[in-house]
Amino acid sequence: MKKLVVLVAIVLSVGCKSDVQLSMERGIQFYEWNLYDKALLEFNQVILMLPSDPRQLTYEETEMLSRAYYNIAISHLQLGRNDQVDNFANKAYQLLPTQENWDLLNNIRSQNN
Repeated sequence: MKKLVVLVAIVLSVGCKSDVQLSMERGIQFYEWNLYDKALLEFNQVILMLPSDPRQLTYEETEMLSRAYYNIAISHLQLGRNDQVDNFANKAYQLLPTQENWDLLNNIRSQNN
């Protein structure tokens, strides 16, 4: 009986996703369905659920937060709200200076010039 309880506990802990992960997944799904306003709500929810101080974030949370800012930037691009994009792309790059974030930031800045 104890083995069954332990096994169930392990399966539940591995199989459960956090609210942050679920919001990110919903946002991505809304984006893929061209429901950009709903996607923005979910990506903003990701930001609100994570600590506001980057020093308190785990690496996984930093990646998630950077991805949320990146996704907000591209959602605003799809909606033609170009004045909003640079700020979010810059936040994504500051949190996680990856090539993907750098490319988005440079593409936005080159379009604005």
